[in-house]
Amino acid sequence: MWHEVEAVADGVVTFTGTTADPDGTVLRVDRASLRFLDVLALDACLAEAGFEIEARYGDWQRGPVTPVSQEIITIARRP
Repeated sequence: MWHEVEAVADGVVTFTGTTADPDGTVLRVDRASLRFLDVLALDACLAEAGFEIEARYGDWQRGPVTPVSQEIITIARRP
């Protein structure tokens, strides 16, 4: 399986995912769009839904969120 980005606009990434046999025969192609939020937008969405942020990490080893973090891992709970 491989992915190819088609477009990035307004925080939305549109891409195709191609599934193939080991010999390269394409079995299916799926197209999807994902919206990515920055920390401020994510916090606003969570607050609007009634969540409080308990912890936030910038990687799966619990490092801090930095301008170069590739992840925003947020633990949020309803009070």
